Amino acid sequence: SFGLTFLYSVISIPMNLVLSYILALFLWRNLPGIRFFRLLYYLPVLVPGIAMGLLWVDVFDPGPNGIMNQIFSVLGLGQSRFLQSADTALPTYISTGLWVIGGGMLMWIAALNNVPPATIEAAKIDGCGYFRRLFVIIIPFCTPILFYNLINGIIGCLQTFDSYAMVGAGVDNSLYFIAVRIYITGFETHQMGLACAEAWLLFLVVAACTLIMFRFSRWVFYADDNS
Repeated sequence: SFGLTFLYSVISIPMNLVLSYILALFLWRNLPGIRFFRLLYYLPVLVPGIAMGLLWVDVFDPGPNGIMNQIFSVLGLGQSRFLQSADTALPTYISTGLWVIGGGMLMWIAALNNVPPATIEAAKIDGCGYFRRLFVIIIPFCTPILFYNLINGIIGCLQTFDSYAMVGAGVDNSLYFIAVRIYITGFETHQMGLACAEAWLLFLVVAACTLIMFRFSRWVFYADDNS
């Protein structure tokens, strides 16, 4: 369970961070109606995870009437078992995380708004291209929010439980995350003592990961840090 949870975290966290940042860069513009699109991308974050899990069950129905299989048929692709196959369950579940990248996008936009426009303008005058400005100026100013999103992503992924509403532990335990294991141990097999021990172990792992992140946080750039 821990190995599967760590694998999910290693894939999901970087993917969500990068894609939400790219989305924020597209929406970081002073254009008419841009706030409406920001709201549109953020709205899925407000949907409860269990409710979304039940919705994904219909979207990824393995039958020919499943929404994704119908789209695959239109594109001339073969049908997939999605959550009902041990080979595709984890990639399918990871893809559902893209639905809520609007939460990270909102944080990134807040960070981008703190980048000094004068610094960017000076770089343009000096002849810096877009990507050089992005990696030398914009991203360093966003590292505090990157650090915040990274910690939240680690904590959230290690405690992921929404998959239980879709398929329980998954085919051949393909989605048997540690939080799912704790729930099944405590409320289905009624081994409360073991479930409490597993919960404490999860707490210690989350705490250790968080402490390690703070220990190696020298790469975070604070604009008001004069040291």
